Amino acid sequence: HKAIRRQRQMCIRDSANAIEALEKQLSFVGWVEAGEVYRLCAERDISDSTIRRARIALDLKLLRVGKPPNQKIYWHRPELEPAAVAAEIINLNKQTQLPL
Repeated sequence: HKAIRRQRQMCIRDSANAIEALEKQLSFVGWVEAGEVYRLCAERDISDSTIRRARIALDLKLLRVGKPPNQKIYWHRPELEPAAVAAEIINLNKQTQLPL
């Protein structure tokens, strides 16, 4: 019984850490690249399933930008319009591309 209780407490703590990490990433523009979230959470030993639960808890929406194989997945706050988020991401990517 104690082991189950301890495991549940750890799961709750990990979920809180994952939500905190997501909130920090979303605080500036309201969207974040999913791959970046997974990378940062891996550094903090937060599991993929925990970060998915955090995404669901925050009601974040998925947005796919680009075409395979270069397609990226972004998560954004539900109050943001997907088209506006996509336009912002595309514009940002154009600004950061280095000339050849």
